Amino acid sequence: MIDIQVKLHDRYSVECKVGYHVDRDTGENEFRMNAWFFIPHSLDINASTYPKEAFYRDVKSNVRLITPIYTLEEIASGEWTPFVFLEDAFQHLVADGTRDALASYEYQIKMFTSIFKSALRGMAGETIHHEVESGEREGMVDRYVECVQLIVRRYRDLKAIINVPEILREALNYFSFGDEYLSNLVEFHTFKLLDGLKTTDPGCYDRTVKLLLSLVYAEVDYKKQNGYLVADPESKDRNQTVIYRRGMLKKYAESDLFLKASKKKDGVLVEQIYL
Repeated sequence: MIDIQVKLHDRYSVECKVGYHVDRDTGENEFRMNAWFFIPHSLDINASTYPKEAFYRDVKSNVRLITPIYTLEEIASGEWTPFVFLEDAFQHLVADGTRDALASYEYQIKMFTSIFKSALRGMAGETIHHEVESGEREGMVDRYVECVQLIVRRYRDLKAIINVPEILREALNYFSFGDEYLSNLVEFHTFKLLDGLKTTDPGCYDRTVKLLLSLVYAEVDYKKQNGYLVADPESKDRNQTVIYRRGMLKKYAESDLFLKASKKKDGVLVEQIYL
């Protein structure tokens, strides 16, 4: 089964997100997809102005694994959560100290932040759009804040494990990358939650805005205390740097979810025969 979503990625790119649902009972799953793009003649984009070679040079193919699915409440509590794998990687790094242990440690940090991002987005979206009785949405906001605070605190408490003299400097850097990215995620999705509530449930927004903003302000203060970049209304250059760094942290955190994919243009055999 193939699921396709098309959207504008930026001013110069179109993103086609294709979801493949694999059959676990099959040793090798094979998918084939043909795509046609219909472009208005008035744009003057044709074989002479944009040849095949240029098209295939511009196409970028990324194969990405689906993020393991957890809810915020599952991450925050319970024995079998991503924290189990994360803490085990921290302990193993301190005990072992090898490059393999460091690679596993970095991988678990990336995977944890990706799982947290998916869960955060899911709970914020559910709080905004879910049909609930009067007062229930406010309870969902309370659980959102409680879970977020618990999760970020548990992650930051793990630093005590690696805060030892013999630990590699890289390990501390990897921890800080994950820490800063978590804080960015909380800030971003909490603002999205506020915007959504303001539209769908103004009454709930009025009752919870102070609570949600206090969560954001706490993260901003934490970033300042730890030397992480924060936005500054008076500095355009600084804000551009903040946006760029947030994008780099996102790419770093999600890098282990991407697989290498080969691509080839259609009609290669016919082309070679013709030549």
